[in-house]
Amino acid sequence: MKKITFLFGFFILSFAALAQQATVMLTVNANNFQPLQTVIFDANISGSNIANVVLIGSDGMAQADDAAPYQWIFNLPNTVSGQNSFKVVVLVDGQVIESNEQVIAIKPVLSSIQSLSFEPGSTIFLFPGTSEQLRLVGLFTDGFERDLTQAAMETVYSENIVNGLAVTAGDSPVITISADGRVTETGVGSADVVATNNGKATIQRIFVEAVEDDVAGLTDVQEQAIGTDPYNQE
Repeated sequence: MKKITFLFGFFILSFAALAQQATVMLTVNANNFQPLQTVIFDANISGSNIANVVLIGSDGMAQADDAAPYQWIFNLPNTVSGQNSFKVVVLVDGQVIESNEQVIAIKPVLSSIQSLSFEPGSTIFLFPGTSEQLRLVGLFTDGFERDLTQAAMETVYSENIVNGLAVTAGDSPVITISADGRVTETGVGSADVVATNNGKATIQRIFVEAVEDDVAGLTDVQEQAIGTDPYNQE
C-alpha cells in the first residue's frame, strides 16, 4: 500500500511539473511599423499535446496555426493605421495557456497629412450618462485616408467651451474627451472637441440634451428601456 501511495503521489507531482513547464512566448519582428511593411509573429510553446494555437488581436482578429513552427505573417496594406495588442491562446496538456502581450503601432508618415476630419462629421447628440467613441480620419498626400483616432497616432484632443455664439478654448463643463477620442457627457449644453495632428486641426460639435418627462409621464431613458419612441410627444 505504501508503494502504491508513493507512485500515485509521484504521478501527481509529475503532472504538476508538466503543467508548470507549459509556457507560451510571443515575439514580433518590431513594434512600430509603417503601411506596406511586414509584421511577423512567432510563438514559442513548451509542453506536450499542443492544440488550438490561435493569435488574437484586440481588434477582434483571430487566426489559427495548426502546426509548428507557429508563425503568422501579415503584409500591411497601404491604408492601414492604428495600434493593437496581440496574444496567443493555446491548449497545452489540456490547459488553456495565454502568452505575453505584444503591442504594435502602424503609423503612416504624419508629415504627409493634408487635412483632418471627423466621421461621419454630423453633429453628435448625447444624453446624461452617455458617451461616444469619435473617429478621426486623415487625408494624406498620396490620396489615401487613414484612421488617426488613437493617441498612438500622435493625435491630441482638446475642448472648446461653447456659450451661445462665443467659443473659447478650455475645459468644457459639458464633456470630457479621452486621449483616444471617447467623449463623455458631464453636463447639459454645447461643446467642441478639437483634434490636432502635425499642424492640422478639425472640430466636432457636441450637444448634450437634458432628459425631460414627456406627456406620457416617462423620461426618455425610461421610454428607450421599454422600446417606445422617446421623441414622440403625442
